[in-house]
Amino acid sequence: MVANDRGTHPSRAAQARLTATTVSLAALACSKVAGFAPRRSQPRTVRMRLGDRVASSRAAATAMLAEQTLREHGIDLGAAHAAGPLAMLPRSAPSVAIRALGAFRVYRDGRPVRTTAWRSKKARDLLKVLVARRGRPVSREQVMELLWPEEDPFKAASRLSVLLSTVRSVLQPDRRRADMGLIAADRSVVWLNLDQVDIDVEQFLVTAEDALDAHERGRHDTIARLAAAEARYSGDFLEDDPYQDWPMREQARASYLAVLRALGRQLQKAGDTDRAVRYTLRLLEHDPYDEDAHLGLVRALLDAGRRGEARRRYGIYVERMRDIAVEARPFPAATGDPVGGDRG
Repeated sequence: MVANDRGTHPSRAAQARLTATTVSLAALACSKVAGFAPRRSQPRTVRMRLGDRVASSRAAATAMLAEQTLREHGIDLGAAHAAGPLAMLPRSAPSVAIRALGAFRVYRDGRPVRTTAWRSKKARDLLKVLVARRGRPVSREQVMELLWPEEDPFKAASRLSVLLSTVRSVLQPDRRRADMGLIAADRSVVWLNLDQVDIDVEQFLVTAEDALDAHERGRHDTIARLAAAEARYSGDFLEDDPYQDWPMREQARASYLAVLRALGRQLQKAGDTDRAVRYTLRLLEHDPYDEDAHLGLVRALLDAGRRGEARRRYGIYVERMRDIAVEARPFPAATGDPVGGDRG
């Protein structure tokens, strides 16, 4: 953000440059998305085309970041969608959207699919299994073992065929039989065709990877990218199944914590203490024993001259370390303070 000589608000020239740059980003991203179109016909063998999918997701993430930047600078996008580059933002998302971060929800044509439409909890469970596989094929035997561990294999195979038909009819009731469709299968494996579905956890992971890469490279828009990634994390993966062991849950959670750590450091470096404190506290809600986060928070408060808060947060840090039988480090000094800290 460029400041003028009279304050922190951007000059009109700077705001115009920001707008032009951001709109160009959006237009470029959308042109990449527009050039991506899944093939109507697919062979029965598995074709992931992972590179195309990631490129499309990155382009959509760039467009989202551009739009968010405009909103943060008070630019109304309501009328802008009628014409111009922003009108090119990809509004025609896949007709099926799956929300797996937080409670599990499925939308078709923008409307939530009611629980009664599934006719069976196992149908929803099947879809969850495929979402967790991230488009990778899973053997029919493995699916049957997950859904009916004690069932006779012959009966389980028949039940799986019924479930596949149910899920397909719920998600794509108008699908032509010649199309591969969202749920693809052959005689041995089943997989989710990620080209035909919008999944929030996939979008988050791509956006987080992009933001963390920007952090490592020291890009000028790192804070905006990290904040955009953080905003996409609406909860742990399938948190309404707390007792189910989903490896994806730990993967997404680890990416989220990495984003929070990087964002806190970037904001502290930029002197934005209030936001640095807010995101670090959010990190500590998820990982109350992160020693570096505790001490980074204390140091940020000291740098802002908020010594009372810093002492209080240091006391909380000491208690948390005592919980896990770890000796607390000394009370830190403010950044640039040549005098070492004490133990409070």
